This record gives sequence, structure tokens and C-alpha cells, in this order.
Amino acid sequence: MKKKVFISGGSSGIGEHLANNLFANCEVYTASRSPSKNPEIIYFPCDLRDDQQIIDLAQKLSKLEIDVFVFNAGIWYFGDY
Repeated sequence: MKKKVFISGGSSGIGEHLANNLFANCEVYTASRSPSKNPEIIYFPCDLRDDQQIIDLAQKLSKLEIDVFVFNAGIWYFGDY
């Protein structure tokens, strides 16, 4: 049975690379603002700036019995603080 892996920020960069390398041996789920370019990867849309989207994602993930979580996403602010 394949392990279930969740990767936040899995649509680009390190998260995308990790997801693409794991999907052959794992059931991979990602969450990000943009969908995965790999149709084999299960994608949940989620913007970390939106609290309700995070709550909705957590409810979905709680039903999947995920084996491994990789918290890779971040929030990037531009301009003056």
C-alpha cells in the first residue's frame, strides 16, 4: 500500500520537485494557489492568506489518513511593512 504524502506549496520550487519525485511510490496530495503541473498529483486549492481556505483544507486532510506532512508553503510580502 502506498504511503500518503501531503506537501503544502507543491506547485513550484522545492515542493514541486519533491512531489514529482515521490508520486511514483506514494499517493501525493498538494495544496497551493496554483495547481500541480503533474496530473498524477492530487491538488487542493488553498491560499494561506485566507483563514477559511486553511480551515477547509484541514477538514479535507483529516479524512485522508496522511502518513507524511511536508509544510513547505510560505507567505511572501512585498513592499513596506
